Amino acid sequence: MGHEEGLNKAIHYFRESIEADPTYALAYAGLAEGYVPLAVYCHSAPKDALPKARSAAHRALEIDPMLSEARTVLAAIKGYYDWDLEGSEKELHAAIELNPNYPRARQALADCLTMRKQFVQAEAEVMRALELDPLSLHMNAAVVMDCYFARRYDQAIEHGCAGVELDKNFYPTRFYLGLAYQQKRLFLEAATELERATVLSNNSTLMVASLGGVFAAWGEKEKARKILHELEEVGRRKYVSQVFVAAIYAGLGDHDLAFACLEKAYDDRCSWLLRCLMADPRLDSLRSGVRFQNLVRRMGFVP
Repeated sequence: MGHEEGLNKAIHYFRESIEADPTYALAYAGLAEGYVPLAVYCHSAPKDALPKARSAAHRALEIDPMLSEARTVLAAIKGYYDWDLEGSEKELHAAIELNPNYPRARQALADCLTMRKQFVQAEAEVMRALELDPLSLHMNAAVVMDCYFARRYDQAIEHGCAGVELDKNFYPTRFYLGLAYQQKRLFLEAATELERATVLSNNSTLMVASLGGVFAAWGEKEKARKILHELEEVGRRKYVSQVFVAAIYAGLGDHDLAFACLEKAYDDRCSWLLRCLMADPRLDSLRSGVRFQNLVRRMGFVP
């Protein structure tokens, strides 16, 4: 079963549980959590998936105000959809206080701290999440992601290779591993991981765009432009993260089109926009530009 299919099946089962018992708070929290990766991995547009997640999480808290799982979802949405990092961090500390051993809350706090560029604190939280759930594929992949954004590429590669050994078919680990290889200029390894992730994800637009970014950085301009054309075509019927398209254009040196894509991502409320603006090395060539700094300010942050 594919990642998207598995998420949709889980959502279906949580809905069935709610129909059977409309006061089952954990089912609402599970439903809310199911929508989040649909947006993060670009199976659905953020404006479609995340309001549904928020609504389900609010309903869970109406039934049980002490439910850490629901608070965690709301906090995550505040961070990468509302761009309210202060509110997100406050909610996550409340969720952790309610349940200090809930790994997802620790992992979400690591995400929030990464977006605040507090990388040392983020590492502590994501490693604590992994200690709490060491066999979780998602927690292992989260460590790779946080290491990537903190620019600890050797550590990302080490954790990524170990994560792939846990499950060779779990594509998010290969995704972040490929991004780390790209920053080490190990382009063949990066392309190999992202090509595999593309197959395993059933041609996820996020994986395809990431592969395009590798080709652009590698100097394989024709391959990169072919992927841009594919994404333009598929974007008529599927959601495409314009942040990851911007990374392709940045790699090709086309800053005007990169900024146009970032503006689209702003309008889409792309769940990747804030963390990539704050920490993604693929956008480094854009950072000194006035347009980049103005976009960050419009989102309420200091560039």
